[in-house]
Formats: sequence, structure tokens, C-alpha cells
Amino acid sequence: EDFRNITKEEGDIMSRKKLPHAKDWRNRNIEDWNVTTFHAYLIDLHEELFGIDYVPFANWQAEQGTLARLIGKQGKPGKYDKELIRQFIEYTFKTYRPNPQYPGTSFGFVWKYRQQDFQRVQFSYNQGRNLADTVRTHNEAPQITKHRAEQVMEEVRNNSETDEEVLTWF
Repeated sequence: EDFRNITKEEGDIMSRKKLPHAKDWRNRNIEDWNVTTFHAYLIDLHEELFGIDYVPFANWQAEQGTLARLIGKQGKPGKYDKELIRQFIEYTFKTYRPNPQYPGTSFGFVWKYRQQDFQRVQFSYNQGRNLADTVRTHNEAPQITKHRAEQVMEEVRNNSETDEEVLTWF
């Protein structure tokens, strides 16, 4: 082919690197993440941490809109760095304590109700640290065995410790 006749626009297209699929967050540089990539990350992280399907807070469109405002889209810059938002998601998901009524969480929920955590993550991020790296998930927290619980109850009956003293045993 005669490359002398290629226009500048065609040359720019040919020289662009091919990115992994938008949902392939593991193989994309964080700067190449978009709303679709963040949603794939949310789905995978939620499954990993909670073992259940991810469900958005209001609906998919609302979460996509919030993410787009925060990280930007189609050439429009976002309000925050993508890595900061990823760290916030990781931190809030890792620190969420599931319960029977709410066995999982969502980005929309944590963004709306955990802004103080965003400030903590942002402060840590601005100092070059990832606060999420310091957190143990609910799955990693020490588990109390039935045997240990029975031991503690027996000690309480025998010694009449206060609740505060009992809690230090765990």
C-alpha cells in the first residue's frame, strides 16, 4: 500500500494502541478506565467480597451518571482522578459489614452515605498511600469458634467480668 496518500487522521488512527475490552479492568491502565470498566470492577469486587450479585443503588443509569460526573467521559474531564475513585470503592467495599437485610452494598450507596470515608481516602491518596491496603475485609476478620465462645461464656459465669473485659478476649 502507498503510505504517502494516508491522511493525518488515518495515520492517527493507525498509530493508536489497541486497548483491552472496556470490561477488562485487570488489563487496562487505570487512566484508560471508563464507566463500563468501573462497573465491571464493581461487579467483580462485590462477587469476590460478598459472594453475591451486584445490584446498583437506584438503577444502572443513575450509577453510570454519577460515575461519569466523577471520572469524566468522552473527552470531558471528571472531578476526581480515576485511581482515587477506585481506592474509595475498594476501601468502602472492604469495610462494609454485610448483614441479613443488606448482604451487599453498591457504589451509589457508598457515594451518598460514606462521604466522610471519601475524605479519609482522599487524604490518604493525596499523601501517596492507599487506605484500602490497611483494611481487613469481613472475610479476613478473625472468626470466633463455637468452642471459644463456650469458653468465654463459662469464664463470664465463673468470674462475672464486665462486658468490656469480655470483649478484650476476642
